Amino acid sequence: MYNDVELTLEGYYRYKNMPKEEDLKHLYEEEYFIKTEEESIENKVGQNYKFNYTEDEIIYINNESEKIYYLDQKLNNAEKKSFLDIGCGEGFALNFFDKKGYQVTGLDLNKYACENQNKRISDKIILGDLYRSMDKLINNGSKFDLIVCMNVLEHVLWPNELIKKAKSLLTTKGVFVVRVPNDFSVLQEYLWKKEYINKPYWVAPPDHINYFSLQSLKNLGNKLGLKTADYYMEFPIDINLLNKNTNYIINKQVGKDCAKARNELDNLMCEISIEETINVYRSFAELGIGRNICIYYQHDSLE
Repeated sequence: MYNDVELTLEGYYRYKNMPKEEDLKHLYEEEYFIKTEEESIENKVGQNYKFNYTEDEIIYINNESEKIYYLDQKLNNAEKKSFLDIGCGEGFALNFFDKKGYQVTGLDLNKYACENQNKRISDKIILGDLYRSMDKLINNGSKFDLIVCMNVLEHVLWPNELIKKAKSLLTTKGVFVVRVPNDFSVLQEYLWKKEYINKPYWVAPPDHINYFSLQSLKNLGNKLGLKTADYYMEFPIDINLLNKNTNYIINKQVGKDCAKARNELDNLMCEISIEETINVYRSFAELGIGRNICIYYQHDSLE
């Protein structure tokens, strides 16, 4: 049924016809982020990012960091901490954790998005290939108490190597957070079987070339000497595909309204309680239906 992907030993899928390294470099260095307001209006590049965000969208983005901060305090409550964002993009997490008193560092191919959204923190970014930048930090003896890699692993050619390098940069009691789409999920398989969708929309090369499940992330971490300290899955926005009036795969015009509703619900839940919101999202993970997986790794030797 899925002829374009193959299963790895760890249980995640990879696109068979992998793009060349130089093509991916051009995509993320030159095309992925909107650089000007004119490009935003034309909507020719930077499909995953905007030039301007609404207040609700900013709150939603920052609530992602609020959840990470909450669990980081529970898993490693050291007073002074260092923070590394692998693929920091627009710099929202850098800005958030800087304000929380962490010593922050970001890695990315360019600063376009960060200079647009969070210019005050853009000088904290190390530019260049992620793998080479991490190697430089490792060779310099750098260590970080909290490392995040948010929606990056699905894009890269060698996710195993990236996780291995992140582990080398993690302090003894440090926390490494990975966020990826939950692909080939129970809900997606149901939608495909029942013909609510006419294609496996989550297979989207050259943008996404790796497709993870919670179990495959656990397997991958375990193979590389990391234990799973916590996990959850974010709101299952795919439920909109069960309704012909909100099916954003069939009718792309309704996608923005679906995202808006998701954002406002998450914001309301987080305003009530970050802890209880995480508890709800853990239940989504147990059912396997959430749209994005957030997994929290620590060294497996940690008692």
